[in-house]
Amino acid sequence: MRTSLVEARQRFVEAGLIVGDAGMRWPGVGAVSASSERSSMQRNNFLRFLSFACFGLIGSLLLSHPGACAEAPIQVAMNPASWQADGKTGFEQREGLPNGLLNVQEGTALLQNLEFRDGTIEFDIRPLDDGMPGIQFRRRNADSMEILYLRPSPECPVAQDCIQYVPRVHGVMPWEMYPQYQTAAPVSERGWSHLKLVISTHRMKLFVNHAVMPAMTVGQLAGESLEGSLALVGPAAFANLTVSPGATEGLPPDAAPDPEAGDRGLVRHWQVSLPSSRALDGVPALSQMPGDTSSWRPITAEAYGLVNLSRLYGSPTGRSTGALAWLKTDIRSDRVQTRKVSLGFLHEATVFVNGRLMFSGQNIYQPGTPVGRLSLRNGSFDLPLQPGVNQVAVALNNILIPGHAHYGWGLQFRLDDPSGLRMASR
Repeated sequence: MRTSLVEARQRFVEAGLIVGDAGMRWPGVGAVSASSERSSMQRNNFLRFLSFACFGLIGSLLLSHPGACAEAPIQVAMNPASWQADGKTGFEQREGLPNGLLNVQEGTALLQNLEFRDGTIEFDIRPLDDGMPGIQFRRRNADSMEILYLRPSPECPVAQDCIQYVPRVHGVMPWEMYPQYQTAAPVSERGWSHLKLVISTHRMKLFVNHAVMPAMTVGQLAGESLEGSLALVGPAAFANLTVSPGATEGLPPDAAPDPEAGDRGLVRHWQVSLPSSRALDGVPALSQMPGDTSSWRPITAEAYGLVNLSRLYGSPTGRSTGALAWLKTDIRSDRVQTRKVSLGFLHEATVFVNGRLMFSGQNIYQPGTPVGRLSLRNGSFDLPLQPGVNQVAVALNNILIPGHAHYGWGLQFRLDDPSGLRMASR
């Protein structure tokens, strides 16, 4: 902890465990006059003890007061010495903004000399033009970070895509894979709004315009790093940026439980091939599936049954051509039966069962519909099963349109009725 004794003492005052300069007390003990020699000795001894309190039994008790041992808030100066611009930026000094104003008209501004892990980030933001302004945190480089951004419009108070969270992993921003992390909010299209992010290891809460209740809760942050820098993204003006390291307001650090953890119908364990380039026309043939065992590796679904190829491979062939990977798994059936499968996929899936083509489809984003976002409503088919082992193979293509970036590459596969079936366990 870099918190000084004076700062620690003030935290104890705010928590109600000691009083200010008029005297001091332990909980349940009356105040002692600060003017007496004995009181002065007591105060000095107590301040020495504070440097160790957060590491012992008393420190653990004090942690019941959220932020009691957090570092002091950092008021970030909006000046050229504090920021590295990647794009068109400008700085202003204005009355009522003691730390200045930062205009990011294009690109980003990277905060210098600060590594952020957990804590609270607060700032005011005013969109300057159409775009998706916001903040990047835990940024390791241009290809790895967490992102919170706005899509400002007059409909923001009712538009579910007004504020969105997404990670950037391997240079891919898999926005289409996380439809659960977006919300409507009272964000001004061209005026000032106040955002507060509370971040605790794997969780985040977002508060808008000093509201008591969060506008959005992210139970499982999906980025690759737990620490990194901060950057502001335009087009927007930013002011009153405050970073409070360690101030998590009691938000648990562990990831929230998977809401679909008890769903036995989700197929979670697969083998995945190495990716290859893929022409954007024609349906893949089963004969194209790699037979060499060295080309395969196990992959396990993340929360919501998501088999995340973006996390594993990124965008291996760039934008000029599609990338194709194969997935396969075994399903054991106790008898001849047919089960309905609900399928979520990005962006082209071809499914074979026991060598037979059962499904082929594309999923291209269309605003205002679930199409193009990953969802178990993307496709469905009837799955015929034989007694014993049944092999399911899926050819999954990441890009459909030449030159167009993809925003996710993955699969969800769910049997509506898993009775009489046993899925692969690894």
